[in-house]
Amino acid sequence: MGITQFSMEKNRFTLLALLCLSVAGVFGYINAPKAEDPGFTVRTAVVVSYYPGATPERMEQLVSKPLEEEIQEIPEVERVRSESRTGVSIVYVDVAERYKDMSPIWDELRNSVEAASRGLPEQVIGPFVNDSFGDVFGTIITITGDGLTPQELEQYADDLKDLLVATPEAARVSIHGVQQRKVYIDYSESRLSELGLTPFQLRELIRAQNIVLPGGEVYTDWERITLTPSGNFERIEDLRNLVIPIQERGELVFLGDIAEIEFGYEDPARTYVHSSGEPGVAVAVSLREGGNISELGRDVHRVVDQFRNQVPLGVELEITADQAFHVSDRVNSFMVNIVQAMITIMAVMLIAIGVRMGLVVTSLVPVTILTTLFLLPMFEIGIDQVSLASIIIALGMLVDNSIVIAESTMVLTNEGASPRDAAVKSAKELGTPLLISSLIICAAFLPALLAEHSLSEYASPVFWGVSITLLASWVFSITMTPLLSARYLQSAGEAKESKVGAAVQRGYRHALEVFLHHRVLVLSGLCVALVVAGFGAMLVPRQFFPNNDRAVITVELEYATGTSLERTTELVKDLERFYHEEYGGDGVDSWTSFIGGNAPRFYLPFNPEPARSEYAVLVVNLTRHEDMESVIDGTNAFLENNYPEVRVRARPLVLGPPVEAPIEVRISGEDEERIFALAESVRGRMRETSGVYGVRDDWGPRTKQLKVLTDDARAKAAGVTSQEVALSLQTALSGLQVSEYRGEDKIMPITLRAGGNAGSGAQQIEHLETVQVYSTTTGNAVPLTQLARLELDWMPSRIMRRDLSRTVTLQGDLREGYNAIAISEGLESWLQEESRGWPAGYTYEIAGEAEATTDANRAIFDQLPLAGLIMLLLLVAQFNSVRKTFLVLLTIPFGLIGVVFGLLVTQATFGVMTLLGVISLAGIVVKNAVVLLDRIKIEIEENGRLPYDAVIQACTRRVRPILLTTATTIFGLLPLWFGGSPLWESMTIAVIFGLAFSTLLTLGFVPAMYTLLYKVEIPSQSQG
Repeated sequence: MGITQFSMEKNRFTLLALLCLSVAGVFGYINAPKAEDPGFTVRTAVVVSYYPGATPERMEQLVSKPLEEEIQEIPEVERVRSESRTGVSIVYVDVAERYKDMSPIWDELRNSVEAASRGLPEQVIGPFVNDSFGDVFGTIITITGDGLTPQELEQYADDLKDLLVATPEAARVSIHGVQQRKVYIDYSESRLSELGLTPFQLRELIRAQNIVLPGGEVYTDWERITLTPSGNFERIEDLRNLVIPIQERGELVFLGDIAEIEFGYEDPARTYVHSSGEPGVAVAVSLREGGNISELGRDVHRVVDQFRNQVPLGVELEITADQAFHVSDRVNSFMVNIVQAMITIMAVMLIAIGVRMGLVVTSLVPVTILTTLFLLPMFEIGIDQVSLASIIIALGMLVDNSIVIAESTMVLTNEGASPRDAAVKSAKELGTPLLISSLIICAAFLPALLAEHSLSEYASPVFWGVSITLLASWVFSITMTPLLSARYLQSAGEAKESKVGAAVQRGYRHALEVFLHHRVLVLSGLCVALVVAGFGAMLVPRQFFPNNDRAVITVELEYATGTSLERTTELVKDLERFYHEEYGGDGVDSWTSFIGGNAPRFYLPFNPEPARSEYAVLVVNLTRHEDMESVIDGTNAFLENNYPEVRVRARPLVLGPPVEAPIEVRISGEDEERIFALAESVRGRMRETSGVYGVRDDWGPRTKQLKVLTDDARAKAAGVTSQEVALSLQTALSGLQVSEYRGEDKIMPITLRAGGNAGSGAQQIEHLETVQVYSTTTGNAVPLTQLARLELDWMPSRIMRRDLSRTVTLQGDLREGYNAIAISEGLESWLQEESRGWPAGYTYEIAGEAEATTDANRAIFDQLPLAGLIMLLLLVAQFNSVRKTFLVLLTIPFGLIGVVFGLLVTQATFGVMTLLGVISLAGIVVKNAVVLLDRIKIEIEENGRLPYDAVIQACTRRVRPILLTTATTIFGLLPLWFGGSPLWESMTIAVIFGLAFSTLLTLGFVPAMYTLLYKVEIPSQSQG
């Protein structure tokens, strides 16, 4: 017993199963994890090392390079990049796209870093491996309050963090903008000299006293007792009461008598956070893996509302980044698109084929969609804009299965068969061709799943969504549709041919006969059109991924390297005042400023910058998406007029894998001067290129350094070593950490510094000459001027390396109306000529959007042979004929005529998702051709028609289902075109125009080529 007969005989079971699947789909949608985008794995880890005082060159040679060489040997690592700055080395480790499981790779990375660390200088702090670089903290809450101290802000942030961590959907909670508290011991150099003490002696005394060590154990007959020696500093008074022996006088003094001891904050600060211009702190929350963002959003709002009731009046809490809201908004928008597409398709069907047959066919749609929503989570696919868009893409196609079965049932009924027998025969006759056709479309989307690129993780739901939807519709078309057709379609005596349908068939039949009589001429014209389309494709602008339409922008500001945090803060304050005055309440809703960097990754494609004083980023929430262009232009104009020396980058959020800059050129080599000489010529070319602005390099301008050149003879005479010179300078200027204060509930550094030079005055050049250098052997202090001289020098602000070579990356931003890939191609043509005169060992690479697009397209094209092979095998299995298979495959390229025409007319771009649309279009074209050729075979073998008559009859019989499928697919995609996100605009345009033209191909090109390949004799028109 076949599945169709079973479903009809067990009709109550069939209907109950359909009802259960529909209900399961509703609950599946409610409970499935939801997101704005499917996301992708960030295959990058960061290795950070600190070497206080080391110049960028020394950091490169002593730290970055040894780490790179060791890490590069890990087979899974595709690329190693490094950034060496004064005292800091940051190594970025990029794993090849084909690897999915990161945990064992990160374990191997830690082992390699540990092995490399044995060869690093002893003074290096670290290296530290951060493999959670890609964690997304999509929810940000800011805490502000007039008159609140940094300590109070920190305490409120800690309390809120404790509440948020306890929520079941939260993974991690991080705090930003908190100033590190310290215990400062400010001594007077004159007072220490009077007592014959040195700062180093104070350091050793404090360390010796401040211990947490066991004192052993004693035993009695019944118990064991642990001895705990005192000495740990738990109160500030413990530190003030530390006894200092004065050996020369034989006296004892308290530390509090010879130094000022008090709590303070790190000076200078590392980062600040402002919320809409008010100083505060930010608390960021990330979702646990596999968690529900909607539930997290509800929990966060509940906790914030609860916390507002606990804090004093005047303490303000604001959710400045709400991922749950954006997800809900996006998902709801796409569900509306699905409903609109369903209604549109059902309306088209009811109008085109009548109410009764229309209801039979369209009843398949809601059941299929609900079943798909039920099955998606089983394949670990969540509800997001990509998975929902895949359902919309499949909507029009899935109706085709039901149309073919229902129409065949009606035709057989009109020919005298009983409705039941007609339904069973139709399903048996057409089930296999429809299944193969559906599998062919699934195979067309296979490259989206198999591509060894982060794009695969982003676009793979398209494959699963389309495949599950189409295969579910096929199952229902051979079970549900025959059941309903047999019951509700008219009997032979009642059936009436639609006047519109009959007119369409008569008109098509006449056009087809004319077409076949002039087939060589028409086919030649199509070939010419295909060649023209090939040249036209060169005029279509290309793009990696479009910008997100979320009403949020980021504004990145960067001074020259080494600029103080205070100056960066004044810049941000000025921009914030501009926002208040220009856009307050109309254009700009709120914003969060991360001054000094260290912003959380609030959005997956956003790449946070490491903390540095010259950098700031503002996350700006707009009142409307329509305000984006005016706010970006206003921001750029304000900063260009008032701060021309600042690099500004105001831009929308992007979709898909991130790209640092749209235009990028990398130049690699070893000699710094030669690299920059080559880079300067490229920089000039980029500045001359129309549409490119903000050209810069990732090394930044050279920065100042003061070299302290010690006179060895004088230093030895004074009993001073180079190490003592360095420690004395550090103690006098920025303070020397000597121990830790373990009081209250936090551990704070204890910092020893010269009180007279504390604060901002300590970092003024004129104070350097008065710094006292202490000798640990003699106990004497000598002014720095007697031992050394100062010399101003220039050094790179940072040294960038890539794949073990020094690399300068030139970056440029793009003005509105220009295309990054076209500009990059022009630069590459110029570089090919220019680089012929470069020295050996110096190379260039085009990066930015051009590289990202090339890599993504290559990853897709690498999988096309497999998809093509599967399609070929399915075609041969269906036809058992090479000629028919060749004929079907021949139709695919001609679909590009409609695609190119549509993209040019609508002025759309060709992006990565557009490529997937074009590939899927090939599957649709093949499906129509398969069913048409199968019908020709039936007319010849079963109905005994002559080949020409079989072609005419098969095409006439298939014209209505093909036109209906085209109409439903096109109308179903219209809501995605006009109401979906920018991600789908060009893809839907390509499919709509390509499908419209491909329909003509199926109805004209396929029968014409069939008659040519099979040498079918065309009767004269007089005979016809």
